Order: sequence, then structure tokens, then C-alpha cells
Amino acid sequence: MALHSDLINLGIILVSQVITPTFVNVLSEYINSKIALKTSNNPAVKVEIIIDNNNGKSTQISYEDEPEYFSKVIDEVKRLES
Repeated sequence: MALHSDLINLGIILVSQVITPTFVNVLSEYINSKIALKTSNNPAVKVEIIIDNNNGKSTQISYEDEPEYFSKVIDEVKRLES
């Protein structure tokens, strides 16, 4: 068995600041649905989100940990969006 067999690797995602609220909701639901399919009790999530702020700047957020802590990332993304 591979060391990272229960890793949900979502890669690098570039998001416009305009759609950030919708994006984080869809991403959360996607992760929850993937967790439901995993046989392990402790799957990990790995994702890098780049938010284009439409002013020539962007913000990068990287996450690799258990899904239960992903809500903190969502809160941070929402904070950056406002």
C-alpha cells in the first residue's frame, strides 16, 4: 500500500476573487464527498489555492492536513475575499 493512499490531492487551483464564496462552498462539498468514499479514518487533504485579487496581486494558500481542520482554511479564504 502506498504511503499516501488516503491523500486527497486537489492540486493547484486558481480562483478569481469574484467567485471565491461559491468556490469555497463547492470545494468543501467535494472534499466531504471524497471523505465519505475513503476507507481510512484519517484521510489527508492537500490543496493550493491562488486567489486573483483583480488588482494585479494574488494570494496563495497551501494546505496539507486532516480534512477536519480545512474549515480554518475556508474561513481564511472568506476573510481574504472581503
